[in-house]
Amino acid sequence: MFIEKEIWNKLKKDIGGLYWDNDRMSKDGHYFLKQIDLDIKNIEKNSVKEVYVITNNAIVNDEVIYSVAGVTSSYENAKELFQKEIEKLKEEIDYEYLDAVPYDNENNFDGQVWIYDQNEESYLLYQNGEYNSNNFNITIEKFEIDQYLSLQKEDKEIS
Repeated sequence: MFIEKEIWNKLKKDIGGLYWDNDRMSKDGHYFLKQIDLDIKNIEKNSVKEVYVITNNAIVNDEVIYSVAGVTSSYENAKELFQKEIEKLKEEIDYEYLDAVPYDNENNFDGQVWIYDQNEESYLLYQNGEYNSNNFNITIEKFEIDQYLSLQKEDKEIS
């Protein structure tokens, strides 16, 4: 679970006000207990349950290049980062000079033609006949945080 920093800091402040020292509750302890309860409810209500990861996976001249272009809890932000990463790629490879054609199931492209295929969460650009030498793949991947963390826990328990 991801918690916004200001909410976390408020919780820490309220916990800090709960006690005078390790043995005695402050005279306002009851007030701070209520505040902590509200803080926890606020965290549960506003916690992020999923994140979107924008990845850029490429093979250029037989070398694999993999990077994470961004991580966000907002799908709208993920789409913006995705589009920016596509624009950045096109700028870096002089896309306008490639004469790339859209992927079509019905055509068998002969020769060294650049082909692209795009949907809302994936952009693929590759050179026909040399997929393993020249290809670029930008994607938006969605991860359920609680599910991912429970899988990590299971992996540690098995090890």
